[in-house]
Amino acid sequence: MPPWLSDLIDAASLLPLIVIAVGVRRRGSHGRATEAFVMSQTIIVSYPVAAYAGLIEIVFAYATSIIAIVLAVHRWRSALAEVVVLVVIMFLFEGRVPPDRILILGAAFLAAGWLRVLMDADERSEQQAARAAVIARNQERAKIVRTLHDSIGQKLAALRITLEMLEDCPGLVDDETARGLLTRSHELTGLAYDDLRSVISASTFFNLATEVEALRVSAALADIEVRAHTPQLGALPDATESTLAEALRELGTNAIRHARPTLLRINVARSPSSAVLTVSDDGIGFTPSQRQPNHGLGMLRRDIEHKGGTMKINSSSSGTAIIISLPQQSATSPQHEQGDLS
Repeated sequence: MPPWLSDLIDAASLLPLIVIAVGVRRRGSHGRATEAFVMSQTIIVSYPVAAYAGLIEIVFAYATSIIAIVLAVHRWRSALAEVVVLVVIMFLFEGRVPPDRILILGAAFLAAGWLRVLMDADERSEQQAARAAVIARNQERAKIVRTLHDSIGQKLAALRITLEMLEDCPGLVDDETARGLLTRSHELTGLAYDDLRSVISASTFFNLATEVEALRVSAALADIEVRAHTPQLGALPDATESTLAEALRELGTNAIRHARPTLLRINVARSPSSAVLTVSDDGIGFTPSQRQPNHGLGMLRRDIEHKGGTMKINSSSSGTAIIISLPQQSATSPQHEQGDLS
């Protein structure tokens, strides 16, 4: 093989490493981490074979394979095990391995390991910043809602009481103009109440996209990949989406905290009459019958059934899947119910 062709093949062999680095850097989004892992496993099988076929240098093949493993394999322990197996295979085929080749492989392992540490630290910092931003935004929203309720809501309540007291004033009983103005004031006060309820409801509305992104942030801190398929904002009725979003927050948080999964799947399917939320993971599972009925999943089940929906739990040692079905026409949300602001 001409030297220039060998150099070209070696250069082209580095392209999958770039793809792996990009996939790992953007892991948790659209399955890119899984694509990087699959590519790394393809490399550690195909590159040594190509090396012994004379297509690429042996040391280059093994060094590239080690780098791919360190960058793409999800857990450090698994990555180290694969590297050890790869080195053992090299010794079995090569017999005596020159010291300089061992040094090259060691340098490749250390360089890839250090790069992965830096990438993980950078990503973790971004995720913590994103999580802090989400928390700060939610706190600010809650503060605005409390301010609206405690200040404007209380003033409107006082105004309503004052108007009711005016209705009993003797001088206004026979004054048609005053009575008309008083009735109009009552109507305007009611409209102001409705507007305030709408503002508070919009401020406390939960949506699936926000909950998915919040779960991505929390999951990434625990090295958990999240794959989500949800309809666009507005595709579901507000009450239905708010109920499913609250359920997703509960189920996703439970999975991240207790199930110890590596992958969390979220899917929302809809039809003209119903919406179905499925949250599944590959964690350690649990026994549903041992859960307290007045906590967590038990309360969520009662809330869903109260709104005309169903909740099914399938759990084993290989993972958990929870399916919530909610009829759209009967879904109501506490945030959207009418009530007295005072």
